[in-house]
Amino acid sequence: MRALINDGLVREVGTALSTGGKRRTLLEITPSARCAIGVHLGPESMVFVVTNMAGGMIGRVRCEGTADSPPDLVVQRIASEIDTLILSLGLIRSAVVGIGIAAAGPLDYPAGIIAASPPFDAWATYPLRDELAELTGLPVVVDNDATAAAVGEFWGGRVDAPLSFACLYMGAGIGAGIVINGSAFRGSASNAGEIGHVSLDVNGPLCYCGNRGCLEMLAAPAAVVASAGERGLLAEYVDDPRAALATRTGIMRAFDEIARRAVRREPEALELIQESARYVAAGALGLVNLTDLDLIVLAGPGFAIAGALYVDAIRKHLATRTFARAIHGVEVRFSSNPRDAAALGASALVLQQSLAPRS
Repeated sequence: MRALINDGLVREVGTALSTGGKRRTLLEITPSARCAIGVHLGPESMVFVVTNMAGGMIGRVRCEGTADSPPDLVVQRIASEIDTLILSLGLIRSAVVGIGIAAAGPLDYPAGIIAASPPFDAWATYPLRDELAELTGLPVVVDNDATAAAVGEFWGGRVDAPLSFACLYMGAGIGAGIVINGSAFRGSASNAGEIGHVSLDVNGPLCYCGNRGCLEMLAAPAAVVASAGERGLLAEYVDDPRAALATRTGIMRAFDEIARRAVRREPEALELIQESARYVAAGALGLVNLTDLDLIVLAGPGFAIAGALYVDAIRKHLATRTFARAIHGVEVRFSSNPRDAAALGASALVLQQSLAPRS
């Protein structure tokens, strides 16, 4: 404990009342003693956050574009943005414990590589973790965006440690990060929880993963935008809605507009979001029945606007269909910061591994 005090990680804040012997010294964590940088690498943008040891955000930057740029140029830009962020916040570089990168799977977690999937096909063999560590001189962790978001919810104290819970994450795709008793369940290469690639229609549309009728193909933003395009909606936001299914780029702005119209109860938009929500609820049901969860937290930019419609659909579905519903219910709620959940979680992964490794 003295070593932690000497390093500035904890500080003395007084003494407890005596119970007959020497008064015990009271300690508390010094949040500003260390910080971490989290980066969400999305198909259309990158989000950078800096958090302290208590999980509090002390800086944030969003940058447009990633999917169409070569990986080496993107990584150089990440390194440059991190340098600028450290300087602008007046941080001591030695206080930065590392960088966390959150991205959609599949991932080769041990190697720190994003495996091939649109729109990141060019990243399949690119050593992201090692190249960024070389450029910045900082330790780097690369993990799944849904897993990162789940760890961030736990690290920030928004989920009690004994709970078994999942963070249902919707960005360009759909995934789930699963935390059991405070530890992330990863699978062999941190690709557990890919409910977006569970088939809900065996005769459904072919997915880029090779499966048919995947949840992601039926309910993710690209699918919603494609359906809107077939109905002649939102042509001003995306030129070719069908191509959005293949590329998963250029669709989030259109999806956000559909979500806004759904929240305003415009009939066609509301129908599209409700259909998506029904499929997501079916995916959540399968996840709950497989893992016997206490809680589902919704996170990711896909839930940022019309999330209440998804929460309502999932709650109703689980209340009447979960296998163990007579024994316990399943709480469904929002992340406190759905758009930045993956970036915040990425920084939490770094803090967790460097200060209190548990997963």
